[in-house]
Amino acid sequence: MDKIHCQITRNVDCALKTICGANCDTCGFRESCKGCAANCGRPFGGKCAAAEYIKGFGKAAHDRFKAELLAEINAALEAGGLPQASLLNELPGSVINPEYPLPSGASVRLLDDQRICLGCQIPLLPASFTVLQRIPSSS
Repeated sequence: MDKIHCQITRNVDCALKTICGANCDTCGFRESCKGCAANCGRPFGGKCAAAEYIKGFGKAAHDRFKAELLAEINAALEAGGLPQASLLNELPGSVINPEYPLPSGASVRLLDDQRICLGCQIPLLPASFTVLQRIPSSS
């Protein structure tokens, strides 16, 4: 999608470095992503939750949505006795999409690696502690 077409159909000026305000200069994926300026809010070829929300409702509404979502997440974490998240980040699906083993022995990924999702990291254990778990087969 070229810049002119994007501006007309999406009512967003994709000449901005990013739609959501992320700092592309510090991103480790900037060479493979090229940012919103190059692809009108479709980094890695997939949809970006932040860009889609901002295109439809505006940046201020997106910021309110993130704050409300973070409050809901923190309420659930607090109810479970877990540490709270300080912020939500726009993250590539490939970063937050581990393979989950199935009882059959196969593995599955639940997210699309090319989409950008909101996420955060909640430290549950000391960094030096590693948990390995193997799901026993049902046979």
